[in-house]
Amino acid sequence: MGRIAGTIYLTVDGETQNCEGEFEYNLGTPKREALVGSDRYHGYKEEPQAAFVKGNLRRTKGFDISAFQNKEGVDLQLRVATGETFVFADGFVAGEGTVNTGTALFAFEFYAEKGVLV
Repeated sequence: MGRIAGTIYLTVDGETQNCEGEFEYNLGTPKREALVGSDRYHGYKEEPQAAFVKGNLRRTKGFDISAFQNKEGVDLQLRVATGETFVFADGFVAGEGTVNTGTALFAFEFYAEKGVLV
């Protein structure tokens, strides 16, 4: 068995970010839900969903939070502990941009049409 969780590396628009804690990602595959009637299983419905990466980033001296929060049309690369790299192309940064002064952390959200394993 090898390492399957833990360390991540994140770049947004070519710049490496300071990540903290656990991150979540979704490649944007369709979301499926069972449709069940009062008599039996009828099938399922499928809805699109946006690909995303979410977690906490740490702000350091000189980091322009306003410019970062306004990024759009940019690419994100996420390398996970298994060594795999996921690319989320032509996306945008979302969220409030509120920085906690006690930890220098802020919530990070990035959305794109899809994410792919490269």
